[in-house]
Amino acid sequence: MVHRGLAPNLGRNGARHTCPLHVRIRMYNAYVLPLLTYNLAANGLTMAQMKPLDVAHRKHLRIIARIFFPNRLSNKALYALTNTTPISQHAIRYRWAFFGHLLRRPDDNPALQVMISYFTHADTHDPRLGRPMSPLLSPIHIQTSRP
Repeated sequence: MVHRGLAPNLGRNGARHTCPLHVRIRMYNAYVLPLLTYNLAANGLTMAQMKPLDVAHRKHLRIIARIFFPNRLSNKALYALTNTTPISQHAIRYRWAFFGHLLRRPDDNPALQVMISYFTHADTHDPRLGRPMSPLLSPIHIQTSRP
């Protein structure tokens, strides 16, 4: 694990725990979370595809908070204890920020032209045979069409 190499006090040995929870969370957010969330803005992951990342994130948080079997803590209580949010929420925020950056670019930017073409000509594209692709804009389209 990344955090064991960065701070030996974060291991499972009870006698060596001297680092408070808020410091361990700050270290996790500084060193591990960027690795988990790298390039999430540019990936068109669905919520079902994001679930394994959320599971791994909760596992890391339980290790950091020293919650091991037989002790239990619900996911909502874990996020409240560690004052964090699920990675899927990070991905949504990063995705919207990414599109905000694209919209502020000059009109001749190729990425902006592709995005405008996708939204203006979405009904004219021929349906593709086989399994539907999961492009980056699909989750955005789903989120914007919700009531």
